[in-house]
Amino acid sequence: MIDKGLEDTTETFFKHLNHSNFSTEITPGLSDLGVGTGAIMVDEGVFGKEEVFKFSNVPLAELYIEDIKTVWRDQEICVSKIPENWPEADLPTSLKEMIKSDPTKKVKIINGMV
Repeated sequence: MIDKGLEDTTETFFKHLNHSNFSTEITPGLSDLGVGTGAIMVDEGVFGKEEVFKFSNVPLAELYIEDIKTVWRDQEICVSKIPENWPEADLPTSLKEMIKSDPTKKVKIINGMV
């Protein structure tokens, strides 16, 4: 019974991995890894949709490694993407106003990944 459950879980995992953008994003990550450090960020997709995993290669120029478990990323992002990427974030009033007035404006953020 356990073997069947593990087999089903494995099939489901690889089905979603194969329908994700993993192969596109891993290539530059492996190139970076060849010269020292590579980083791939994994975000959750929408459950029930085809793409459950969303992968992003993190360029070395944007990477700040604190320790083995904590990495900081300096990135520029469209302000309207902030609530999409972090729906539970407590946004300051100034950022909320910026999203309403100029949703395509790019802002610099420091993204901590633990």
